[in-house]
Amino acid sequence: RVFDAAVAGLPDSADIDALLVVDADTFYMSFKDVVNPPGPLGNVEDEDIVLYDAGVWSLYFDGSDVGLGDGGNDEDVDAFEILPNGRLLISTLGNGNVPGVGGFKDEELLRCTGTFGPATTCTWAEYFDGSDAALVADSENVDGVSVVGANIYLSTIGDFDTGGGNAGQGADVFV
Repeated sequence: RVFDAAVAGLPDSADIDALLVVDADTFYMSFKDVVNPPGPLGNVEDEDIVLYDAGVWSLYFDGSDVGLGDGGNDEDVDAFEILPNGRLLISTLGNGNVPGVGGFKDEELLRCTGTFGPATTCTWAEYFDGSDAALVADSENVDGVSVVGANIYLSTIGDFDTGGGNAGQGADVFV
C-alpha cells in the first residue's frame, strides 16, 4: 500500500477518483463526492483537487472559483495532470461549461493557466479534443491522463475505439 487513507484521516466514505503521485508522501487527488479531510479545509467538492504533503492537507485547485461545480457529478474532476510548466489539465465525469471555452465533453482535456490554491484563477483553453481521436461514445469518457513529452496517455471509463485497430477496455491505457 502506497497511501493509507484511514491513516491520512480520510473518512471511510472517501472515494479518490483522480490521483497524481509526486513521491512517497506527496499526492494530489480529487474525490468522487464531497469529502472533509482533517484540518481546516472543510468540505472539498468533487470539482476540487487537494494536495496531501507529508500529512498536511491543502487545497490546490478550487474548481468553483473558475466555473466548475454544477451541483451534480457532471463537472466532477475525474482525471488531471500537472504539466511541467505548472499548467493544469482536467477532464470531468460528464459534460460541462467553463468561461472562455463554453461547453465541453467528458472525453476532452481542458488546460487551466492561472494561480492555484484556495483562491484559484484560471484562463481555460481546450488542450485535447477526444472527438479528434474518435472518442465519442459514452464509454469513452476520459478518466485517466498522463502527459510525457508530446505523448498524452489516456484511459477511459469503458470500452474505446480510436479507429485503425486501436481499441480496448476501460482498464487499458492508450496514447
